[in-house]
Amino acid sequence: MNIEKFTIGLFACLGIVAVLMLAKSLFVPIVLAFLIWMLIDSVASKLKGLKILERKIPKWLISTSVIIIFSILMLFIYQVIVTQTENLISAAPFYQEKTEKIVHHLAQLSGLKVDNLLTQLYENLNLTDLLTFIADSTQSFLSSIFLVVIYVGFMFVEQSNASVKVKALEQLSDRFSVIQSVFKNTIAMIKRYIRLKSFVSALTSLLCYFVLILFQVDFAELWAISTFLLNFIPNIGSALAVIFPSIIISLQFDSLPYIMVIIGSLLVIQFIMGNVVEPAVMGKSLNLSAFMILISLSFWGFIWGLIGMFLAIPLMVATAIVFSHIEGTKWVAILMSADGQLLTERVNNVSQ
Repeated sequence: MNIEKFTIGLFACLGIVAVLMLAKSLFVPIVLAFLIWMLIDSVASKLKGLKILERKIPKWLISTSVIIIFSILMLFIYQVIVTQTENLISAAPFYQEKTEKIVHHLAQLSGLKVDNLLTQLYENLNLTDLLTFIADSTQSFLSSIFLVVIYVGFMFVEQSNASVKVKALEQLSDRFSVIQSVFKNTIAMIKRYIRLKSFVSALTSLLCYFVLILFQVDFAELWAISTFLLNFIPNIGSALAVIFPSIIISLQFDSLPYIMVIIGSLLVIQFIMGNVVEPAVMGKSLNLSAFMILISLSFWGFIWGLIGMFLAIPLMVATAIVFSHIEGTKWVAILMSADGQLLTERVNNVSQ
């Protein structure tokens, strides 16, 4: 009987993975829209008690203002990414030529002959083609944002009728209260994570942007936006946020001490924000195992690529909470936790 249950469970898991991979274009925009909706709603809820001239601002006005500001910000980010990726492609021949000079210079210092190596390198790796591919992929992703925005809009429309639907569902089944509890717990944890992570990532991005502008690094706006986005990828995101601009910095400037100061400044910012500020702001409310976060990062990266890595933590939180409400999977939820305490036991301490 146990073998039969295990077999059924295994095939069910494989089926779910197959569906998630095949229906990536359907699920990813919906999940992204849901997270954006939670971020906007969370910020609007935090501003709910805001007053002007001792008069309370209506919630609908706060929500509308947050949506408008967020939309303008998204449009600005889109425009910056499109413009600067095009400029980066135009500058690719210069950086490729600079790379060749650096390699020749290093070869002369070391006394090695690298002519054949360079020939093979540029036959197999063309920097212009690589940057063009990255830019096309980025713009293709940005074009799907339009669909995400539509989903977000409809989610806010549905939110106004949510309470009525919840009451109707409660009358249909006694078990709905359990489902509602799971949903509320999941939303509370993810909202808090997204809100605080967005704050920390935005602050990190601004500090890095100040350093890049101060030292006149090319495409500073693009690197600042990439820093904000990459910091949502656990473990490796902050490293990538330094590596990408460091490549251009190394090619743009000739002075090694100057290059080291810029890169060192970026590293210091990432270290302080990741190891001091973020733990202080977010605390230990997520209570997720570092090893299981790495597994989640690998799994969702395999399923949905780079977008899956961005979504790894929210999806892991949702999975841990759902598993903690099912007797047969509570052991998985415990393994996913950092200290053996279920996430549902911490939700009461989380304010939306």
